[in-house]
Amino acid sequence: MQNIALIFGAKSAEHEVSIVTGLQAFEWIDKSKYNPYLLYLDNQNQAFICYHPVAKDYKDTIKKCLAENRKVQFVHGGIIISQGLFKKKISLDAVIMATHGCNGEDGKLQVLLDFYNIPYTGSGVSGSALGMDKILMKDIFLKHKLPLAKHLW
Repeated sequence: MQNIALIFGAKSAEHEVSIVTGLQAFEWIDKSKYNPYLLYLDNQNQAFICYHPVAKDYKDTIKKCLAENRKVQFVHGGIIISQGLFKKKISLDAVIMATHGCNGEDGKLQVLLDFYNIPYTGSGVSGSALGMDKILMKDIFLKHKLPLAKHLW
C-alpha cells in the first residue's frame, strides 16, 4: 500500500476552511488502496499527526490532535513522527494538499515538499506563487493576449 499524507490547516486566514476540507477529503480516501496520514499544520505552521479524524465537530478532532502532541518533522522522502522519546520514520509516496490561502496555496509549502523530495498534488512552486498574486497573474494573461476583465491596481 502507498503511504499518502493529507496536509491541512496552516497559518492562514482560511485555516478553519482548510480543516474542514482536509477532514472531508480524508473520508474519501480509499483505505484499501492507501495508507493515509492526516497532517495538521497549526497557526504557527507546526505539523502534528492526527490519529482520530472521526469526530462530530472538527474542533474536537483538532483538540485531540494537539493534546496527543505527536509532532511531525519533514525529512528526505517522508516524515518523522515524535511522541516523547520515541520517533518513527514514515516514507511518503505523495502528499494531498488540502490547505487554503497563504502558506499553503502560495508555493511556500510546495518549496518545503520539493526540498525534501516529497511528491504532492496541485501546482508546483512557480504556478502556486503566481496564481496567488493576482496582479502578476493578470500581467501574464495580458502578455499572452488572453481575455481579461478590466481591473485597477
